[in-house]
Amino acid sequence: MKKESNTYNLNYYFEETLREIPEDLVAFKKGIVLLEKELNQTTDRLEMAIRLSKLGVLQRIIGALAPALANLTKADDIYASLGNTRRRKINKIRLAQTLQFSGFFEKATNIYQELEKDINDQETDVDLLDFIYQHKGKNFFEQGLLDKALVEIEKALSLRKEKGNASLIASSEYARTVMLKKKNNNKPIVKKFI
Repeated sequence: MKKESNTYNLNYYFEETLREIPEDLVAFKKGIVLLEKELNQTTDRLEMAIRLSKLGVLQRIIGALAPALANLTKADDIYASLGNTRRRKINKIRLAQTLQFSGFFEKATNIYQELEKDINDQETDVDLLDFIYQHKGKNFFEQGLLDKALVEIEKALSLRKEKGNASLIASSEYARTVMLKKKNNNKPIVKKFI
């Protein structure tokens, strides 16, 4: 199967809610349609799971939460059947985010805690811990649990500084700034990430 290149603008930025906002919603939706088309032409199960997971993220970003949950759940089932534990963990982080956006904060927290325990027990995929902490912090932030949120963001930031990835560090620093401003009732801010 010939892959089409998704040339639509799928870039986004974060606002003071710490949720992604598409730079160009029309182009973003066109990118989703193209990905759905590619998915329908995919027969390889791993490729199918990868596309389902990506599609779920993009759908979550535009607020299409029911199809996002369905696609992320399908991806999780495929990863489980293939025994691809790393991709399954990444997908579970995405699933937890979507549950959070759907208002299922406790379910999201449980997934983050299970992933954190599994990674620490197995000592595998430890490079994913900063993502778990970051998103667990955002989950607490949406619930107004700012002290818990800041603890998680600080853990993410510490690991990201060890990694030395400037983009990830900037993302955690931005989240911390937003949380501190919220805690101190300051004006909202907007930051763009590519």
